[in-house]
Amino acid sequence: MRNFKVTKDGSLQLRAGSRNVAGLIAQYTISVDDEATTIATDLNSAKSSFTAYPSVAVSDGGILSLSGESVTVNASTISTYEGYYYQDNDGKIYQIGEIEEVVPAGGVAVTGGKVTIASNETLLLQIQGGDSGTISGYDSLKVVSGEVQTDGTLVTAGLSNAYGNYHVKDGAIYQISRFFLESVSPGVYNVAYYGNKVTFLGDNQYKWNFYKVSATTTSTDKAVRGIWSGYVGGTEYIVAAANGNLWSLTEEDGVWTKSNIGAIDTENPVHFFGYDENLYMLNGDDYKVWDGETFKSVVGYRPLVSVSNTPSGGGTALEQVNKLNGLRRAWFSPDGEATVFQLPETGISSVDYVKYRANDTEIDFTANTATGEVTVTGSTPANGTNTIEIGWTVSDTDKDTVTGMMFSEIYSGASDSRVFLYGDGSNMAIYSGLDYDGKPTAEYFPDLNVIHVGESNTPITGLLRHFDRLMAFKQDSAYSISYDTITLVDGTVTAGFYVQTINKGLGNTASGQAQLVENYPRTLDG
Repeated sequence: MRNFKVTKDGSLQLRAGSRNVAGLIAQYTISVDDEATTIATDLNSAKSSFTAYPSVAVSDGGILSLSGESVTVNASTISTYEGYYYQDNDGKIYQIGEIEEVVPAGGVAVTGGKVTIASNETLLLQIQGGDSGTISGYDSLKVVSGEVQTDGTLVTAGLSNAYGNYHVKDGAIYQISRFFLESVSPGVYNVAYYGNKVTFLGDNQYKWNFYKVSATTTSTDKAVRGIWSGYVGGTEYIVAAANGNLWSLTEEDGVWTKSNIGAIDTENPVHFFGYDENLYMLNGDDYKVWDGETFKSVVGYRPLVSVSNTPSGGGTALEQVNKLNGLRRAWFSPDGEATVFQLPETGISSVDYVKYRANDTEIDFTANTATGEVTVTGSTPANGTNTIEIGWTVSDTDKDTVTGMMFSEIYSGASDSRVFLYGDGSNMAIYSGLDYDGKPTAEYFPDLNVIHVGESNTPITGLLRHFDRLMAFKQDSAYSISYDTITLVDGTVTAGFYVQTINKGLGNTASGQAQLVENYPRTLDG
């Protein structure tokens, strides 16, 4: 569906093409075709002319441009300017080649082409009562765009002097072939002139054969895998993924240039979505973000998994772990005596920091990653409630569930605040949560924020926000997802998303390509 538009009567129409304005390969060179292309054909004579330039260059965006002093190439100068370059109205560039003359086979050659002269004679004119009767005729012919015309000088001649001239009778042209004298009395004759009819055979063609010039690359990865426009950090951008890179495109005075933002895997399509003034990207292997300055893989939010922890352990569970990473943090309430604090987890990878929450002052410490014990090596922390924060990392994560997704949609009931990711080939979608301060983020996917749509053996192929519902499509079915709240077993109230079946026969086979057209969901069903 990306290559089609929907017309008012609901038909699919192939989108028209457009000329290249920018290439997205890292390096380009100039190449000239070995075989010529006919860019113009003249009839009867080589009368075309072209403006040409001596030099051609290629920009880093793969766009060709001509330079130098312009010259006019025509039939008399083409040999002088062989190797110069010409650009047509569509922006295509050619190297000047040669003129090929194509002459029709058979017939009689005249100016501009060939004619056929019949062998059967026709009576042209009969003059009675004189031996000096004359007949008008032209001394030459020409062919012009599919028809034969008289040419040269109109002469009036008699008897054998009229032979070979071209006489017009009843709109047709005849070549005068002979005369006949008939004696009617001494010194008095009737004169008859005969001719052969002339008809058009063919135009001479003059083909201007030039050699197409292209910007080429040795790269095998030439496909544009995704393109997006929108605001990042308050600035409007157009970005595209191709040739292993993310490019930013800029237009000035009709000329497009590109700058390399960073490397990205372009083996598969790259999906873009804007969120919280950042640009996020999915390609089935990684989850990246660009804020207008820094381009990186998403590290993800560090959830506050528990609060009010005593030094010996035990606290109140708060936020779920983040599928994206193994980062955790917890708040501790020191008793004024203990210097050893027990984390909620053992067998961790590292302890990343210990700090006082009031002023973000770092606290010196040592850690036993096997037991999850953190020992403060400076002064004993004073008694307090949730005054110390400890951050740590575990090695076991569910990051592949996030990075394996290919598409996104934004939805959260009547607002657009949660990111839904799907497209890993399963019937599962995951959705983002809120950070501790209640701010929506695209970098926190709580472990339980999962929706399964329909049967497990067919994948989700599209999500599309429509009014206050989220439409979900599979290959042969459609569903509606609505927002509400749900109370968990521990009494926690959280967001709940409820799935209802809409249609069990119609769905979407074009993955990630469901669209709203005049506020109606449109899909490509099998």
